[in-house]
Amino acid sequence: MAGVQYNADRFSSSGSTNSTSDPIAGVSEDTLYQTERFGTYKYEIPVTNNTYSVKLHFVELYQTTTGARIFNVSVEGEPVVQKMDLFATVGHDTAYDLVVPRVMVADGSLTIELSAEIDNATLSGFAIYSNSGGEFVEPPKPVGCGLPNSIHWTSTGAIIGPRNSDASVKDPTIVYYNNKYHVFATVWNTSGSGSYRSMYMSFTDFNQVNSATYQAFSPGGSSTVAPQVFYFRPQNRWYIFTQWPAKYTTSTNIENPSSWSAPTTLWPGNDNYGGALDYWVICNDTHCYLYFFKDDGKMYYVSTTIANFPRFDVGQVKVANVQGAGGQNILFEAGNVYKIKGTDQYLLQVEGWGASEGRRLYRSWTSTSLDGPWQAHKTSESDPFAGLNNVTFPGGQWTQQISHGEMIRDGYDEKMEIDTCNMKFLYQGVNLSGFNGSYNARPYRLGLLTAN
Repeated sequence: MAGVQYNADRFSSSGSTNSTSDPIAGVSEDTLYQTERFGTYKYEIPVTNNTYSVKLHFVELYQTTTGARIFNVSVEGEPVVQKMDLFATVGHDTAYDLVVPRVMVADGSLTIELSAEIDNATLSGFAIYSNSGGEFVEPPKPVGCGLPNSIHWTSTGAIIGPRNSDASVKDPTIVYYNNKYHVFATVWNTSGSGSYRSMYMSFTDFNQVNSATYQAFSPGGSSTVAPQVFYFRPQNRWYIFTQWPAKYTTSTNIENPSSWSAPTTLWPGNDNYGGALDYWVICNDTHCYLYFFKDDGKMYYVSTTIANFPRFDVGQVKVANVQGAGGQNILFEAGNVYKIKGTDQYLLQVEGWGASEGRRLYRSWTSTSLDGPWQAHKTSESDPFAGLNNVTFPGGQWTQQISHGEMIRDGYDEKMEIDTCNMKFLYQGVNLSGFNGSYNARPYRLGLLTAN
């Protein structure tokens, strides 16, 4: 607009937004004036200490009578508009601009405050000018919130369920890439005598899951049970690690399910870990680590250099030092390790259970090294990382457990970084009341947890 670059609304505290498609009188470009923030609120725009002029843009988008809206505006603590009645001044859907000259900023923030006397204050936009070298200062992006001491989640209902002849969807892995969520998961297919298979789907938002294509996924004709997907930047290649036996498949295009290679077995001919499961990879700047479980109350791991990845020496496998380990209910399976954004900490989450196997939950530990030791964080049933005791179900509780799942990462590469300011967890849940089938056929569905 007249050579001025306007950005989306930022730096406000409180207030609400509204827009219209009505044409606006008094200007050649309507767009700026077709939106507003209304209420009692303020802006604090980060700038260098200097002298500025501020141009305020107003329009009465709602009221159609005199005296229906009265409000005040101050800039840097100085009143510039008192008892403004926009309809009385210019009428409805008509632009009105006010220039405030010689605004001196000495605290690194230019403050615009709006207060209502009748109805709400309103402002459609503003422009800030300086002829003496004053500049806008882009604030640093937050680097993470650290790991909270208190964790509470809200759950959706079951948002991803089985289709076709599948009886369950479980063990999900998820990344957000190219403006889409990509989900791979295990399914139990009931055709014939029943078998484990895999599925893939992608969608732009979780409210579009029901319309997303549900595709069978079988790279090289093989299933990918309990998959983990990530992009390995040093090779510019996608990987999925999976099990029975330990194996991986690769692709250069995650959006093409048919592009994945036939799986490569990780440890050919080795029987020591033939029954191991739930493999998980995470890398730092020099090494990649592979964690896995045997349902024996322990977590196993092995590392290799970035250059040697994905080759791991089975002869170098170790037992991780996890505080409080010992029982199968403590370290069961489905363990995930993440780097906590903005910190030097790693987060370990492992599925286990509390009073009974049917009450599965996630416990957590932390460490500053991928070699451990892992210190207890949330390890009780009463105060878990994620379990029935810290999850609410606004739509009604549909599951008796919080089981095998994965955090939505802040990225999609081998660093496995999560933003604890915005934690979301895709998990499998199930209600076993009245269920008399086999373990394999348990009717698992997927739900989404969002940290409060």
